[in-house]
Amino acid sequence: MTLWNKEEPPKSVLRFYATMAKAAQAAGGDWARSLFVSESYLSTTTVLYKKGGFTNADLAALRQHTADLSFDEVYSPGFGFDPASAKGIMDQYQASIFGDGSTVDSPTGDAPAPVDGTTGPAASGDGASDGISDAPSDGTETAVPSNTLARLVWQGLVNGGAADVTRDYVFVVQPLTDDRPYFAGYIRPADLPRTLDRLDTVQDDWGYLLLWATLAVACLAAALLVLPPMVLGGRAGIGRGNLAVIVYFGCLGLGYFTVEVGLISWFTRALTNPTIAASIVLSGMLVFSGLGSWVA
Repeated sequence: MTLWNKEEPPKSVLRFYATMAKAAQAAGGDWARSLFVSESYLSTTTVLYKKGGFTNADLAALRQHTADLSFDEVYSPGFGFDPASAKGIMDQYQASIFGDGSTVDSPTGDAPAPVDGTTGPAASGDGASDGISDAPSDGTETAVPSNTLARLVWQGLVNGGAADVTRDYVFVVQPLTDDRPYFAGYIRPADLPRTLDRLDTVQDDWGYLLLWATLAVACLAAALLVLPPMVLGGRAGIGRGNLAVIVYFGCLGLGYFTVEVGLISWFTRALTNPTIAASIVLSGMLVFSGLGSWVA
């Protein structure tokens, strides 16, 4: 499978990697030997899967083809890669979004090779680095090569460190599932307040942020419509019975929305179109809810 790789810092690509690794693991067997990954900086990334695993001849041919196309080899069976600088790399990407203005530097070509040069990814034809840059003695930041993060992620996925990668990375990159099948939604809810003054850096996720903004506006509007009559309504205002009614209908509406969202997700799997699925679910629930109220 091939995906566009045009994001810096990357988001959808890492979620794509996590999804492919999880699917391969679910297939069973020596799944780590069944994957081969290559990428081209700010172009595309490709994940190959072979049931039963790649042979040495397969790997040699794939590496040669990757080098001929000037692609970077990100992962192959038995690759060697030192994850010692993982924390520093994650901190750099965190600082590039929520820091004081520092950014992750452009890819460099002077980083050391992987730990195991015989089995690790071969050097690419475009001069991109194959490892993590050594930290200078004066404590200054080093550049993060274009494929270093990808190799670091695969190191975690293959060797049981996927949870560390998804926890430490600046964006949400958990694998896609039937319950959460969309690439959108990379901003962690806890980071939402910090995005308000740097929307330009997350502009490709504005649709997701707009959902949170809509929820905030709806809650504010509901408070303005409900609270004044309760406070100023005298004997008909705040009371134990009225509060119980508000809580009851609030829970009823929340449950209604929860069922709607769940059904839309499941209908999308069958209809392959979120818009059509939402139209059918919303209109169907409204019609049958109205009929139920009328009959009752």
